[in-house]
Amino acid sequence: MVPPSSWNFNNNNDNNQSVPPAWGSQWNAPSVPHIPSVPHIPYVAPQEPHIPPVNSSWGWGAPPIPQHPRFFFEDGNVTITVENTLYKLHRYLFNKRTNWNFDISGYPTHLWASSKKDLDRFLTILYPADYSKHECETAEEWASVLTIADNLGMQDVRRLAINRLAEVAEPVDKIVLGHKYNINEWLAPAYLALAMRTDSITPAEGAKLGVDALVRLAALQDEVYQNLRTYISPKKFAEMFESKLTI
Repeated sequence: MVPPSSWNFNNNNDNNQSVPPAWGSQWNAPSVPHIPSVPHIPYVAPQEPHIPPVNSSWGWGAPPIPQHPRFFFEDGNVTITVENTLYKLHRYLFNKRTNWNFDISGYPTHLWASSKKDLDRFLTILYPADYSKHECETAEEWASVLTIADNLGMQDVRRLAINRLAEVAEPVDKIVLGHKYNINEWLAPAYLALAMRTDSITPAEGAKLGVDALVRLAALQDEVYQNLRTYISPKKFAEMFESKLTI
C-alpha cells in the first residue's frame, strides 16, 4: 500500500502521480460484530395458587388433621392447629378484644396456645356451654385461661381469670402467677401466709416456687421469728395465754 505521504493531489497527468487506494482494493472495510437475535419468549399469565380445604391432607400421604369436636365451626373464619387438632373460630371474638390480626388464608396457623388443654379451657370462656356459670373451676383451669388471655392481650378475660384465681388459688400459686403476670397485689399476702404457716414447704411447692421465691420466703420467715413482739400484739397474746390457763 502506498503511504499517504506519497499521495499527489495536483490536477495533472503526470504518470508518476499517486492516488489514494480505492476501497476494496488494498484496504478492507472494518468488520461489524455479529449480534445474535434475541429469542422470542412467550408470555405466560400467572396462575392462582391452589389452596386446599382446611381438612385435607397436608403433604403427600399425610392423614387429614382431625377437627375439634366442639370448637370447629363451619361458619368460622380463623383456622388454627394445636397438637394436631384443627380449630375453626370466629375472628370477631378476637378482634374486638385485642389488636392482633389473623391471616384468613384457609391454611391452619400455629397460634399462641401452649397446649390443647389450655386452649380448650380458654375457649370455654368465649364459647360458654351455659351462660349462667363457667366451666373452669380449679386454679389450674383458670391459670390456663389467664395464660392465653395475657398472651393475646384480652384484658377483660384476664381480669376475669384473676378474680376467679383470687378465690381458689393457694398462696404458692398466687406467688408463681403473681410474678409471672405482674399481679403485684397478690405477692405480699401470699408470702406472709406461707411464712406464718406451720407446715413446711413440700418438694412439689418448692419446685413451683423456684429458687428466688424460696430465698425470699426464707428471709421473711427469719424476719418474722426474730421479731415476734413487733408483729404480734402483746395484749392479744396475753389475753390468749390467760384464756388457756383458765380452761
